[in-house]
Amino acid sequence: MLFGTLGAGLVVDWIALRDEYDPWDSAGIDAGWFFSNTLTTRVAKVAAGRERPFVEPCGLDPDYVSSCDAGSDGNASFFSGHASESATLAGLLCARHLHRRERGRADLAICGAAVAASAATGVLRITADQHWATDVLVGWISGGIFGYVLPSLVDYRGAPGSAAGRTLALLRHLEPMGRRATWGLRASFRF
Repeated sequence: MLFGTLGAGLVVDWIALRDEYDPWDSAGIDAGWFFSNTLTTRVAKVAAGRERPFVEPCGLDPDYVSSCDAGSDGNASFFSGHASESATLAGLLCARHLHRRERGRADLAICGAAVAASAATGVLRITADQHWATDVLVGWISGGIFGYVLPSLVDYRGAPGSAAGRTLALLRHLEPMGRRATWGLRASFRF
């Protein structure tokens, strides 16, 4: 429920801030960073192969139907997708609101509420025995990077003419790609 509220908050945000940020640009920025984080989370889960807390050991229980491959089924734990994606959504809201020309208390309140919703999502994943605390912590870090740090540097602060803007704009030319056994980045440039 908290996760869905954050997602709905982004959509409302696109409309509410349409005078300052083009809604289609906001949607594109948010989708790009969200899916980049989702891909990173999935790759980490497959690579780590760490099982969730308190799962039944493979082979000891005949009713246990897991394939015992934590990276490709519902038992994958490291790192938490819910924590990572909720932190990304919260970070995207914060990046847009904290980089406004005229930032006010409402912007700080929206950012604070989004961060609190993300924190609650992670804590609930731990208390429900769905993730280890380290899964959630790394998920929050990943979400913070893809939701706040990178959009702040690339989309909201890096003006096209600035050195930081030119350097960081290179990230826009990277496209995640992959299949089950092969993952990578594709770079494309026009000249």
